[in-house]
Amino acid sequence: MPALGQECAPDSAVSGGTADAMAEETRAWEKLTGSGAALATDAASVALLRADQARVFYNRFPASERVREARKLEAICLINAVVEGKAGEEERMRRTVAAFRADGAIPGWDRAVVAGTYEFNEARTRIKSAEDMAREFEAVARGLMREFPDQPQGYTSLLTQAMMREPGEGRRMIQEVLDAPAPEEPRLRARRLATRLDLIGEPLMNHLDGFSAGGRPSVIYFWSAASPDSLALAARLAPLDAAKVNLIGICIDADPVAAARAATGLPGRLLYPAETKQGDQLDRIGADEAPALYLVDAAGNVTDVRGLTNLDEKLGSLGL
Repeated sequence: MPALGQECAPDSAVSGGTADAMAEETRAWEKLTGSGAALATDAASVALLRADQARVFYNRFPASERVREARKLEAICLINAVVEGKAGEEERMRRTVAAFRADGAIPGWDRAVVAGTYEFNEARTRIKSAEDMAREFEAVARGLMREFPDQPQGYTSLLTQAMMREPGEGRRMIQEVLDAPAPEEPRLRARRLATRLDLIGEPLMNHLDGFSAGGRPSVIYFWSAASPDSLALAARLAPLDAAKVNLIGICIDADPVAAARAATGLPGRLLYPAETKQGDQLDRIGADEAPALYLVDAAGNVTDVRGLTNLDEKLGSLGL
């Protein structure tokens, strides 16, 4: 099973130096990022070979602008190698990760990525139950928030955990992010998730123009032409009995005309808020991602905004 958090693959980078030195460096980088690891036959060996090649690269070209990326690649690949079974590399992995995350000359984003990949995989070794997972992953998220307060990874991870909790607990975790010195991106995400949770118990017609339950429960799915998973969810919902359940598909794309062309045959009543200049409605119902699923009771009150959690059970209760 691959490590959580980051692929064992390099980002793109640029080179510097004389023409000959650049050519030599480029060839070495291409060897590192190319098919050389295909000589290894299993995932653990591939990851370890990549890590070794990365170390050779930054030792051979210490002045290269790619040194940071090579060091990051070594750390991530060592994590993957250990996860895949190279237990003998564990001490090297720990030293490499510790040195990378403590190096203030490296941008915080990169250090947070390596730290998060390491910590989440360490946490996974301690998980024996769903309760363990919740506790361990929350602890990792909060640790990243403390270590890298100006980076989004820890806050985003805590928000992911929040949406797996009961609404009251999830709302408190979201507020924790809003009260922290988080970057703007996770703060915006937190505000939208708070809006979503605050819908529970509310009449949807107060927030979504044109909605009427008509005395039937409603399933509302959010889709985007760029999200195959959301289109697959729509197909899964298609067999719902329209005489018993209202099925509504809400497009979150900024260009609804293009979205409609790209995604034909979707089931239920389709709404395109952007098309009617009502895009603010997406904000009012916390709709910022696809796929997502809301459930509404026959009286028109929102009962669930985390419909993808335990989806099979919820669809089973609807006869799917």
